[in-house]
Amino acid sequence: MNWRIEPRAEAALAAGIDALVPSAPNAHFTQHPAWCGVPADDAGGSWIHFAGEEGGQIKVSALIRVRRTPLLGYCLADIFRGPMADSPESLLAGLAALERLMAPEKPLALRIDPFWSGPGSEEVQAGLSRLGFDRMTEPPWSARTLEIDIDRDPDPLLLSFRKETRYDVRKALKLQIDIRDDLDDDGLALFEELYAAMRATKGAHPRPAGFFRAVRDYCRAWPQRGFFLSSWIGSELLGAIAIFTLGRRALYGYGASSAGHPGVPKTHLLHFMAMQHARRRGCSSYDMGGFGAGAGDATGRTAVQKVNYFKSGFGGREVDFVPAHERILRPGAFKLVQTANRVVSGLRSRAAG
Repeated sequence: MNWRIEPRAEAALAAGIDALVPSAPNAHFTQHPAWCGVPADDAGGSWIHFAGEEGGQIKVSALIRVRRTPLLGYCLADIFRGPMADSPESLLAGLAALERLMAPEKPLALRIDPFWSGPGSEEVQAGLSRLGFDRMTEPPWSARTLEIDIDRDPDPLLLSFRKETRYDVRKALKLQIDIRDDLDDDGLALFEELYAAMRATKGAHPRPAGFFRAVRDYCRAWPQRGFFLSSWIGSELLGAIAIFTLGRRALYGYGASSAGHPGVPKTHLLHFMAMQHARRRGCSSYDMGGFGAGAGDATGRTAVQKVNYFKSGFGGREVDFVPAHERILRPGAFKLVQTANRVVSGLRSRAAG
């Protein structure tokens, strides 16, 4: 296999990586070349592209977030939800090649999250151990999700939902809530307001300025890979969701809903419609975008578990991924940087409080 690292994905490389998506069991939207245009939380990082090609086809690729450290010349390399590969063999061969090609960057550690589930998981897990990767003790990414079988007609799909979820979908249909594709700039601004409010009430993860505009533009530039759906009453935005279509899997990425109109279902119909959209694109499963905290019980649910309880209303099954791993290449320097990062994080938290 021919290996290469590029500072940016030119049109031919981007198209080659995009062609890998339908055949990669672990395809994730954050591994698509277009994700470089989405602002990251760490302003000091930069992206580089890695790819392995054989017979004119990309077999494995990685979008790598490189962050320089206070130790001159060293870096940390993160691969969020990847590398993406067409088989466990390609994934493991790619990681071995990647370490060699990354050597001039002087990485202290290489952190990965394979996003691999089902067939091949044991092979990936064993291969990571052989390559010297250890399971992360504090992984930044969830290793469990909720997957819903959507390869069925609308009526059987609706009947697979929990009773109260079916009721809310039907209620939204009777109310004739307006469902729209895409978000124009005005709609995007309203969505950002809803998301900001949700951060305060449900603890949603903060996003940097311009994040959702870039996600919207990602979907517009690569429409076969993602779309926005929004629900409206007149000119009032009730809710919106971003869905990514990645081969067999559709993945719920982001969403927000209004706190107004308490008797009106905001996003139940959106997900039902999104599942049908995704099925028409060839997807057979709908990934709810994480389920690590579970749904709790009626006597006590955290903010995250309340969101998960909503997700569980659409049925599905819990799926575990091969968890996040890291290969620490320079243990002493890595430990020093991690200690410094914890100190800085603590100072920022105290200042914010």
